[in-house]
Amino acid sequence: MGLGALNGNGLDVTQAKPAPIDDKRVDDFLLQPGDFLISRSNTLDKVGRSALFKGQIKNCSYPDLMMRFRVDAAKIHREFLEFYLRSSEAVRHFRRCTSGTSASMVKIGKKVVEELQVPLPPLPEQTAIADLLSTWDTAIQKTERLIAAKEKRLNALYQYYFQPNSSANGTWKSSKLGLF
Repeated sequence: MGLGALNGNGLDVTQAKPAPIDDKRVDDFLLQPGDFLISRSNTLDKVGRSALFKGQIKNCSYPDLMMRFRVDAAKIHREFLEFYLRSSEAVRHFRRCTSGTSASMVKIGKKVVEELQVPLPPLPEQTAIADLLSTWDTAIQKTERLIAAKEKRLNALYQYYFQPNSSANGTWKSSKLGLF
């Protein structure tokens, strides 16, 4: 898994790098469903990015610039925690607690992650909150894809109508803007 796999929206599996098969050196770093990943080192805007690994990739390991931890699902709903780790409260905590010799490479450690205060409603309420946020997250992702497709179509129309010598304007005259 590359460090770029952790973005502001969770895990980007297109940034995955499969681990070598049957290599004992990576056994301790193989991800299992239910593992949380947190970027421990990066620029201030990226340190503390986190995601819940749900088993999307087989034979996947994480790099040394990430931390992995697991939680007890009887105590906290994993998806609820995943959304909380992406919240402005959690992000502010991680940014406030960074250390490092330069702003271009700050770090957080295990203690900073463990000291994060997490709200803890009853499990059924955590589940309801996670479901609601997941629904909104899915709707936002669909909307973003729709906007991207519409922008692509709009750009194609610009090219069709305004590109010199296009079939749309082959008989049009042109004039310098300063002459209007």
